[in-house]
Amino acid sequence: MLNVAQTTQFSITVENSNNVEIVLIDGFEDIMPAGLSVASIPNSTCGGATDFGSTDRVGLISGTTIPGNSSCTVTVNVEATAPGLHCNLIPFNSVIVEVQAPGGAIPTSNEDLAEACVEVVNDPVFDLALRKTLAPMHSDTVE
Repeated sequence: MLNVAQTTQFSITVENSNNVEIVLIDGFEDIMPAGLSVASIPNSTCGGATDFGSTDRVGLISGTTIPGNSSCTVTVNVEATAPGLHCNLIPFNSVIVEVQAPGGAIPTSNEDLAEACVEVVNDPVFDLALRKTLAPMHSDTVE
């Protein structure tokens, strides 16, 4: 749970379970749901991370390569801009890649749907500490 104007780290991991590298054909673009905004420059474990010059999307550029039997994680800070339940959805077939095979490159895509949600509230956060000090002439106890 986040308050409006707070940030949290958002990450997307693309796994390559093939024995050979995969190459993103068209790049991959993930659009943030309304209520969340990109708050930092994205980075990734495989290079190619971008925010496409926008505050509502992150992804990987075309040509990004992910070695066989490994993964690539894109991370970015996002800021909560409006209260509500905000769900980020990556649909089937939205990450299109080429798998290098002996007969040539074979296009394929993600077979799973991915979704992550965050609840944003509009509650102010108060941090208040009180301490009472008695004057020297007063008793050590308060009744």
